[in-house]
Amino acid sequence: MSIDHDQFLAQTVSIAERFTLLRDLRHADGMNDRKPQTDLEQQVSQQTEAAEKIANDPSIRARICAGAQSATANIKDIAKLVVASALPLSLAGTITIPFTPILAAAVVIIIIDSGISAYCKEK
Repeated sequence: MSIDHDQFLAQTVSIAERFTLLRDLRHADGMNDRKPQTDLEQQVSQQTEAAEKIANDPSIRARICAGAQSATANIKDIAKLVVASALPLSLAGTITIPFTPILAAAVVIIIIDSGISAYCKEK
């Protein structure tokens, strides 16, 4: 199976940025529970459990944190680390969860929300 790494990364960044923008707008409007989630918000939210498994995988966490020293805490830098860490493992069959840009974006959001420093301190 051949995957265009750059396209996968671009899709991941786009999804994560749109999700966080929608979430920030929802919070700014005070519409947390009253306004239904968009399709994108629902799709990313449905990936939370799988994303947590990937984010907490020791080998993936070690790869992300090894590269985190040169990364800033922005979506694009974190997405680069997540995709570079998890996509090869997915293609090799080491990760059995289908790794999609939506799932990758959910992993990015988990890391961004916890903070890269805090994420790398957890075990």
